Amino acid sequence: MRKVRVLEEYPKWYGGRVGYHLGKTTLASSDRNHKLDLPISDNPVQHQNYLFDFVATNTGLDILVTGGSSGIGKCVAIEVAKRGAHVTLIARDVDKLEEAKSEVIKNCLHPDQQQIQCISLDISNNYEVVERTLHSSEEDIGPIYMLVNCAGSAICGRLEDTSVEDVQAKPYNVSVTLALPPDTDTPCFANEEKSKPLETKLISQEAGLVSPEEVASKLVKDALDGKFYSTVGFESALLAVVCSGMTPVSSLGEFLLQVLLMGPLRVVSVFYLLSFHRIIRNCMKTRDKNKKSE
Repeated sequence: MRKVRVLEEYPKWYGGRVGYHLGKTTLASSDRNHKLDLPISDNPVQHQNYLFDFVATNTGLDILVTGGSSGIGKCVAIEVAKRGAHVTLIARDVDKLEEAKSEVIKNCLHPDQQQIQCISLDISNNYEVVERTLHSSEEDIGPIYMLVNCAGSAICGRLEDTSVEDVQAKPYNVSVTLALPPDTDTPCFANEEKSKPLETKLISQEAGLVSPEEVASKLVKDALDGKFYSTVGFESALLAVVCSGMTPVSSLGEFLLQVLLMGPLRVVSVFYLLSFHRIIRNCMKTRDKNKKSE
């Protein structure tokens, strides 16, 4: 371990997302650079985590979480609050937002310094309304360092019973982390179970049920490490490797693992597929048998 001055001796961080935020604070001024000393590892991945914790603690990076009133979103908010960041929670239900805000405040690293705000907003609303709200949030706390999208709900059913909606996304100068969690014990999951076909239940059960805290902790870590995929459990990691063909390369080590494991894991994935097909056939036979008996 060694010490560096972030702005003077490790300038590559300045001008990026962290540097942009530092430029908005007095800590970035030349006469106070001497205070920006932090212990880091020569490992760039470890350094990024140290840097986030340090800057979040000293300047209060703003983490905006949509769907932050419950489930994974709330757990992500708690995770980054423990690291010293400001947090903005966005959801529709005002009562749930206030409850989540109180819980996040209890987990703040520096309760007297960190700002935790909640905004009641439907992000599927008119774009101008969403944009205006986010600009207002940035004026109150500062520029958004990380956006965590956990808003929305899932409707489980057969394809022919599902309506089609177009979704557009245009990433602009941001890194993206796609989370691939298995079934997660959230209110949204409980609602999914009400309409989920038996086949889907049996297939998803093979990966087990995990806590939102576990998913949130892994998501924050992987996002700070700059990974494209955030995985929890073997099945999730298997999917990330097998589907990695045209995905961004997060690190040389990860790339080499994908090259070495993609072939063997393709064989493993075929056995999973055979298991899924067997589940579907058995469920179909059961339904047909029930129809004949009626």
